[in-house]
Amino acid sequence: EWNQLVASGEVKNGSELTLGEVACTLSHRAVMKAFLKTTSEYAMVFEDDAIAPRVFSELLEERREGKENYTTMHLLEELAATSKKFGWHGLNLGRCWDKCIKQEFIHDFSAKVQLVKSRRSLCTEAYMFTRDAARMHLKHTKPIRDAEDRARIRFPNFEYFSTNPRIFSQLEGKTGASINGITHQPECISYQSKEDRKRNALRNQKRAEMMAMMKAKRQNAN
Repeated sequence: EWNQLVASGEVKNGSELTLGEVACTLSHRAVMKAFLKTTSEYAMVFEDDAIAPRVFSELLEERREGKENYTTMHLLEELAATSKKFGWHGLNLGRCWDKCIKQEFIHDFSAKVQLVKSRRSLCTEAYMFTRDAARMHLKHTKPIRDAEDRARIRFPNFEYFSTNPRIFSQLEGKTGASINGITHQPECISYQSKEDRKRNALRNQKRAEMMAMMKAKRQNAN
């Protein structure tokens, strides 16, 4: 299966990715292709483990004040409309592992939520893309060279903003919920505690073991 993906040009030969990471990007590519077949200005993408924490409900109530029949869809449409004013291509609504201390303030969307531009807006459980963003994504993810979230923050000339704080998050504590096996995805990182270092060391060890197994399987297949 891996050799077929490389032979077909879907995955760059020699890339150290798991099949789960590849499948994730292929799924997002399929969403972008479907989006561009529509006439919609924006795509709102949710992964199946996305959840809305309390801050989303609070934001919805704040924006709903004084308005009749105001729904979640109205809120998302208002967020999407900020692209025209501030020029973002993608808006991450559920960032993780970001270096928030270095983020650039862009706009007060509400009393509780701001739009920011940061350097490491990872995770993809909830985000918005413009049509230009979808085209950039398809251009720069074939062949697949890196995990979906790491790849997109390196797209050339790609304006990727985030909500601060995140208004969606990833289901935590469920084994298998994350493709990389991590069950806790913090929004921001500024330093690593002893617990963080232990968790990251264990994660890296498991990933190294997984990559070694996959490499051995590929060599046996050849």
